[in-house]
Amino acid sequence: MESVMIKISRTKIFSVMIAAAMVVGLCCSCGSSGGSGAAGGSSGNGASAGAGSTGNNGNSGNTGNTGGPASGAANGAASGSNGGASEGMAGAASNGHEPLSITSFNNIVTEEFIDAVHEVYPDINFDIISYAGKNGSGYAQFSLEEGDIPDIYVSTLPFAADKQAEYLADLSNYDFINQYSTAMLNALDHNGSIYLLPSGYTVAGITYNKTLMEEHGWKVPESLEELEALVPEIEKAGLKPFANAMELDGFPFNFFFSAGNTVWFGSQDGVQWKNAFPKGEADAVSAEGLKDVIDLFQRYIDDGIISSENTPNDDYFVCGDTVFDLNIGISHYSYTDDAGHTYEFGIMPWLSPDGSNNMLTRNVSRYFGVSKELEKPGNEQKLKDALDLMRFIASPEGQNAILGAGNIWMSPLNGAHMDEEHPYYEVADVINSGHTVQMVYVGWEDLIIPIAQDIRKFISGELSGDELAAAFDETYKEVSEGTTDDYGVLTETLDIKQTAELNAIAEGIAADADCAIVSLNKYHGDGLTNKIGVSWHLYASDIDMARINMVAPNTATISVLELTGAEIRAIAEAGFDADGNGIPYEYVLVTKQGSELEDGKTYRLAFPTGSVIGHENDEKLIEISAQTALGNYTSSLGTFDAADISWQ
Repeated sequence: MESVMIKISRTKIFSVMIAAAMVVGLCCSCGSSGGSGAAGGSSGNGASAGAGSTGNNGNSGNTGNTGGPASGAANGAASGSNGGASEGMAGAASNGHEPLSITSFNNIVTEEFIDAVHEVYPDINFDIISYAGKNGSGYAQFSLEEGDIPDIYVSTLPFAADKQAEYLADLSNYDFINQYSTAMLNALDHNGSIYLLPSGYTVAGITYNKTLMEEHGWKVPESLEELEALVPEIEKAGLKPFANAMELDGFPFNFFFSAGNTVWFGSQDGVQWKNAFPKGEADAVSAEGLKDVIDLFQRYIDDGIISSENTPNDDYFVCGDTVFDLNIGISHYSYTDDAGHTYEFGIMPWLSPDGSNNMLTRNVSRYFGVSKELEKPGNEQKLKDALDLMRFIASPEGQNAILGAGNIWMSPLNGAHMDEEHPYYEVADVINSGHTVQMVYVGWEDLIIPIAQDIRKFISGELSGDELAAAFDETYKEVSEGTTDDYGVLTETLDIKQTAELNAIAEGIAADADCAIVSLNKYHGDGLTNKIGVSWHLYASDIDMARINMVAPNTATISVLELTGAEIRAIAEAGFDADGNGIPYEYVLVTKQGSELEDGKTYRLAFPTGSVIGHENDEKLIEISAQTALGNYTSSLGTFDAADISWQ
């Protein structure tokens, strides 16, 4: 992980299953013609070498300056106590405004966004910290829990309310929060304080084929009763009423909670239960409202709206064979088949029995907060710049800069205009009336998959309603009493170089190699990052797969080359020129038993596939991912600290 200070002229960023399900969109196959839509030395055992130099605690300080005038910090050394996000700058910018550090992951902070900020606030400088690993949500969650955050904290979810209060500034007394809708602010209120502000959001409900509905003269149902009455007519027309996605556990989990929002989960009591259950502060069997949810979900099953069969929308829905589709949002609202027939798609809310409490599921794209550190004496200018940035984000121009004016999303701001062509226009009344509920994730991370598996059994008829509630309680007990140290326990936080060495050793052992090399990520400007490098450091913790995914190179295989010691050292010194622009990413090289490489001797070099250039034809693939290799190695270490990381 590295950062770069940017000053751009006026002219010129889970349980992994649920995260995957949250971004599943409408596919367009069926012969589609297309749809429309929106290295220096390091501590630890083993010899290591790399291009560039670093301080004792991890991150090398060769921060580059792009897109604007040079600043006093542009070429200074930056190092954090753990090689983490909170990197200091060597000097203030030339305009007297010390840069605001901000992390970019999942393309959350783009240079287009920075340009838009400078159109309004040209004196704000940015120090962009790049995370390019596999688990951006995990990075946001764990860095907040550790208080290892930049000046501007960015997240995909509103993690850990208690940690927000500890590490983020309360924004509730600033004027710009009045730009947000009351419903959005209420969802982020913690005992009268607001620590995060949202960007635009998408909504998910039940998708329907608008073209088929219009061709047959069918009215879009506004209640579950009306939907049930429409089914015989659909079947009489030779069409399938329903399709639903079921390949990932995130689907049944979200279907259950989304349908349940219409009867209890969307109420104050239901929201309280959703917050209390994963903490062990409420059970399922005695929750009367949960019985109403289960009864409604059973009705959805009996009606055939939800089934255990996975019916992918590219095989059924988009091709015009099916009228209604259950998914978690769609990315395309039209589809043209090979014959030139175009289908238009629409969205309707999850339906309550009589239509009085229909609900949409809301998924906010990203959240922004300000580090509480900026409230300390001496940070007055940085705090002012941070608040100006939040003020910009709270404007229509800011929201467009974050997500793009052409994308399909809803603004969280008051008085946001929605024209008739917007895909959400037909559910505008539902949205404006506050009938949207945030997708369940935060707090349920460890429970999502096992609870989803209970719901699957209920859908298939293996569990009755009473048995489902009891299964929820049993699942919570098993998860809470179980251990999360399946992959070992780390007793001290590693810096970035130690984390890279940990990965290299793991891959070297997995490949039965003599040495191993991994690259480090660094922001190179213009959105360039090293997506198969090590992006972050490993925190002291019980190690689970979410943490493995956060720090391991994102590669499905490991490669091995047989090279001489001289050739391997030359590779390490040259660095990884992934972008082909002569600006390489630093390598970390580790050898077995810390031995020196002899120039003329041949060695087996292991590395994440794709991270060594120029020898592709000579590589031998090892069918094991970097994540699996790291998990196997940390498991073998058991309880360990930095001194235990060695390759014997």
